[in-house]
Amino acid sequence: MLALTLGLAAPAGAQTIDATHIVEGETKTFTVTGIPASWGNLEPEFDPRSSGSTVSHGNAAACAHLQLFPNWDICHSQPSTRTWDSATRTYTFELQARADSVSDSGETAVYRLEPDSSLNLAYYRDFTITIDEPVTVAFSASSYTVSEGDALTVGVTLSAARSADTAVVVVVTTQTAVSQGVDFDSNILTLTVPAGETTATGTVRTTEDDLWEGNEVFSLYIATLPFGVTAAVPFNVSATIEDDELEPVLSVRLSPASGNEGDSGDTYANIAVTLSPAHATANTDFLLCVKGTGTATFRTAQGNDAADFDLVGANSNTGLTLDASNCRAASVSVAHTNLAHTLRLRIIGDTDIESDETAVVELRRASNTPSDVTISPTAGTATYTIEDDDTPVLSVRLSPTAAAEGDSGDTYANVDISLSPTRSSATGFLLCVKNTGTATFRTARGANAKDFDLVQYGSNTGLTLDAGNCHAYTIGANQGASSVRLRIFGDTDIESDETAVVELRRAAGTPSDVAISPSARTATYTIESDDAPVEPTLSLAPPATTVAEGDA
Repeated sequence: MLALTLGLAAPAGAQTIDATHIVEGETKTFTVTGIPASWGNLEPEFDPRSSGSTVSHGNAAACAHLQLFPNWDICHSQPSTRTWDSATRTYTFELQARADSVSDSGETAVYRLEPDSSLNLAYYRDFTITIDEPVTVAFSASSYTVSEGDALTVGVTLSAARSADTAVVVVVTTQTAVSQGVDFDSNILTLTVPAGETTATGTVRTTEDDLWEGNEVFSLYIATLPFGVTAAVPFNVSATIEDDELEPVLSVRLSPASGNEGDSGDTYANIAVTLSPAHATANTDFLLCVKGTGTATFRTAQGNDAADFDLVGANSNTGLTLDASNCRAASVSVAHTNLAHTLRLRIIGDTDIESDETAVVELRRASNTPSDVTISPTAGTATYTIEDDDTPVLSVRLSPTAAAEGDSGDTYANVDISLSPTRSSATGFLLCVKNTGTATFRTARGANAKDFDLVQYGSNTGLTLDAGNCHAYTIGANQGASSVRLRIFGDTDIESDETAVVELRRAAGTPSDVAISPSARTATYTIESDDAPVEPTLSLAPPATTVAEGDA
């Protein structure tokens, strides 16, 4: 804007003018106030003055063709455009400054305001108007960068200082940044350059969030300027918001990560797929694949039976559709961090004897997985351990558990050995015998057994015992029980009750997955003695029933 300066030529009251500058090419109205009553009520006279002026004045008619006359720098308007208000003592007039390509800032034009000449008053007032060159405004940088959540400082610079404040209106518009109120806080920014200065700054605050958006861009445009100020080319710049989140990473977790298989029915593990941070602009499609290790098997297509585990939904046991690679398409929605629908791993109970098994879920990229999403190198798979709770257990039981010994001959008790559940291969172990009290037994084939013996079922043939009084025994594949017998020898010896004990022990070749029952490891048979000693009796001859006289 161009400056106007006030010049005082004679004492004429307290007249003031509202502006003292005009810009080349500008048509501008000026208002003089405070014209004293001593000037009368007639319209004052207004004329250019050559004295003090550094420019040439055109007459009122010249304003219509000012640009055609290079010798004229400024003209004043027709009298009909001037106004006089005697009530408010206010006078307005219009000036027009010619635009040219010559840098001649600081030229001045002097105008005199005085009472109507018919009043023959000696009062007048001269005003000096300065003609200013137009100025340009530009952004202080060709582009801007700001970290997400911080305030961006935007600056503008004038090519020259002006005599008045210069309001530069900047419009903020979106490019890849979402919008006002989402990624930045304002779409209008007014920067005011103070009079006499050339720079001003303002701020656009960006919004911190926990979304992955990548770097985002918005634009700044110089939109509105006062007359005499033009925007330098380019009049727009870009501002980049640098995202402070890392690129999104997909990970998977199973909860729980292990559990007993169970003999029947189903147990479940929740599959949690996480995208961190959330993706702000795209759904994240991916593949969730299942596989087994060892003997674990699963359904490979909808309709087939699952043997050990399956992939199901939140409230259904129906297996989800898997493709030829045993994968299921899934997606994390835009701006979310988790699957919209819960997926589960269904573990199917059985009574098969098998080692622990593992079920593995694995994340894989789909054809349309966003390029800026990666799969965690450490949590791209999750493993569930199916803990086999079908450990075969050996136990032993005697039937009956007690009986009278007898004076002769033999009695028997069945020694029933069970393996539950069964195994697909033979199971070897040791069946040992021992006694308590005075009970004795044969310690090797051929030796005589005194109180009891271990014999084959259905015969009285003693089983071979080793130095530890044990017999190496085997239960065949897929068999759950076998029996031998305890043979009790009757006698007439006077003795207390005796006990015979059979005990299961591990052999060198007993399979590691076979356990011996802690509560049924041993079984005890009580040999009840029936040989109680006979109390001695005393017999007396009956007394004589007759005696001779004189005899005693």
